[in-house]
Amino acid sequence: MNIRVEIPARFGRKKPLTHAKGKLYHDNAKSHDMPPKRGQEGGFMNELFNLVGEYREVYNMLTDPEIDEETVNGTLEAIMGEIEVKAEGLIPIFERLDMEIDACKKHKDEWAEAEKVRKNRKARLWDMVKDTLVALGKTDLQAGDMTLHIQNAGGKLPLIVDPNATVPERFTKLTIENDNELIRKALDNGEELDFAHYGERSKVMKIKK
Repeated sequence: MNIRVEIPARFGRKKPLTHAKGKLYHDNAKSHDMPPKRGQEGGFMNELFNLVGEYREVYNMLTDPEIDEETVNGTLEAIMGEIEVKAEGLIPIFERLDMEIDACKKHKDEWAEAEKVRKNRKARLWDMVKDTLVALGKTDLQAGDMTLHIQNAGGKLPLIVDPNATVPERFTKLTIENDNELIRKALDNGEELDFAHYGERSKVMKIKK
């Protein structure tokens, strides 16, 4: 199956991104000696999918599941040593991977829906055949070289508890869990709790344009 990514007009490409044999590439890719600079003819974002040289190698490494994590980490650590001069060339990698993640998610959702439909309809057909054989009193039905066989299910016997009955306490169990929202509310109101406190927010990174 090919995965096609529609590229927004602001990226200056009309042709879609195509997935084939585990790789994603642009149908209209070109080669350059160095990644384009902002303000050059065509625009920096126009060259989003023209990753070249070292940056294309980094992109290929990040998207190749056969490359071990140690190699990936070693390469990325080397880039971090020159982050102030490498950062601009990394932005298109982030952008491209974001688009590909969105495309993969779209197809994942489509296949998940297709799987759900097929599972439900197979189960319906399966149960209809089983119920029909049970109603006919048949335990075996020859189907070509195969045989449909009816038998009792294994495992524990089904347990049926009367939903309207009062179950004695000794047959129940109580689960206690923290009410984190109530704890947050107490901290927000200035209470000092010896069992909980707020930590520091984690750092996040954003791309500003």
